[in-house]
Amino acid sequence: MDQPFFKKGDSVTLRSTLEMGRTEGEPQLEGGEYWYRVRFVKRVESVVEDHLDAISEPADTLESLVSQGMWGRLQAVRCALGIERIAHTNRSTIYAFQSQRILFEPYQYKTLLKVLDSPDRRVLIADEVGLGKTIETGLVLTELNARRPLERVLIVCPSRLREKWRNELNGKFDQDFDILDKRAFLQAASRAQESPSRFRLRGIMSMQSMRGDEVRESLTSELGHIDMVIVAVVSLTPVTARSAPTSALRSELLPTRICPTTAIVKGVSVSVSNRSMRTARSTVDECRARIAGVFRTNSVMSV
Repeated sequence: MDQPFFKKGDSVTLRSTLEMGRTEGEPQLEGGEYWYRVRFVKRVESVVEDHLDAISEPADTLESLVSQGMWGRLQAVRCALGIERIAHTNRSTIYAFQSQRILFEPYQYKTLLKVLDSPDRRVLIADEVGLGKTIETGLVLTELNARRPLERVLIVCPSRLREKWRNELNGKFDQDFDILDKRAFLQAASRAQESPSRFRLRGIMSMQSMRGDEVRESLTSELGHIDMVIVAVVSLTPVTARSAPTSALRSELLPTRICPTTAIVKGVSVSVSNRSMRTARSTVDECRARIAGVFRTNSVMSV
């Protein structure tokens, strides 16, 4: 009687489906044939030796496997991709590409690519008025949401811009937000404490409402974890970049201090007019340094 071809722990494929598995235990001789207990992805099955093939040696090339018809199963490919995404975040692929109703402008993706390549994801967007800072922020929002659902997102902006933010995010990115006043925000914070696992926040608040002591206390002690914060700051000139009181910056940027991984400081516009680009760059650097001082960190990128 011939010896069994496989032994315990060998990797094999089922000839009928090319499903891969591994033998468990020693082969059993029954009716003149060797039977193996094989563990596949979702089941363990007893298989006769004639129905199994040995997996090709690792030295085989991709081309040789294709020529032999050694295809893997779709489920195995999906599992491998899932494991790869968990173990190594894919920074070069935009999952939400072209899922928005906007005209494609390559420069507007620079911010998104920089955020994906950043370990802490803090970014200062400083562009001339009208170049699409809201769109750049919307691209970041939809991409991060495609990678992992963002249940709690807070936008803080001047009161006159609340409707603009809501309309643009809804119309161009299918992201629904509610405009919150002080009372609505405090009610939301109370709900977050009552049922934190079910609480969902998509809110837009004015900077005036954020400056109240009661709101700041709720933000830091009751609301809990926030997935993403967007702060739209008014336009800055070289003068205001240097002279804005630190206390005012701390108040406006307070929400971003409790959201360390995905906070985005957005909407710092620089009016260049007839000034040189060197002056404009100096203004951005001054603003970034002031904001980094509020965070007591050097991790604020500028775009």
